[in-house]
Amino acid sequence: WYVVPLANPRAAKVDDLALRLQELQVKSVHIAESVRALWQILTKKPVASRIIIFGSFSLVGEVLALANVPWKKRTD
Repeated sequence: WYVVPLANPRAAKVDDLALRLQELQVKSVHIAESVRALWQILTKKPVASRIIIFGSFSLVGEVLALANVPWKKRTD
């Protein structure tokens, strides 16, 4: 698991998230300094690796932008 800080006052603190994951007996918890830094780490993983991003829409949007993934805003 990787956790990153978000520039949002409502976001949980990374130290708190990491602690909660450890309490849930997650064996591998890492804290990245930023979404960009995390993206650099993740893009060095083997191509067959699966990456699941979840949390806020701002986090997912930032990752999509870094990955150059086109997306279209729904208008319906």
